[in-house]
Amino acid sequence: MLRAFRQGLFTHVTSSAILDEMVDVLAREKIQRVTQLSRQDIANLRVAMQQRAESASGEYQAWTWSTAIPRTSIVAAALEMQAQYVVTLDAAICCA
Repeated sequence: MLRAFRQGLFTHVTSSAILDEMVDVLAREKIQRVTQLSRQDIANLRVAMQQRAESASGEYQAWTWSTAIPRTSIVAAALEMQAQYVVTLDAAICCA
């Protein structure tokens, strides 16, 4: 996937909400035991991703009456940016 992104085969889309969630997840103790990323590493990764991705403004809001899709920020960004595909390992989104 990284190779395809570098070759320009797709556009990476994100939003502030998604990047904030990434920072929160990477700072978790369970993740820290594996990655050993410093807070500065995580901050640098957030900046790099924000600079390289197309960013949704957050204008779209997504909601569902089912609790099966808790990550509405991903759905909202995909809708706002008119994404053709959503690539995620979040089972609640990919399998809903």
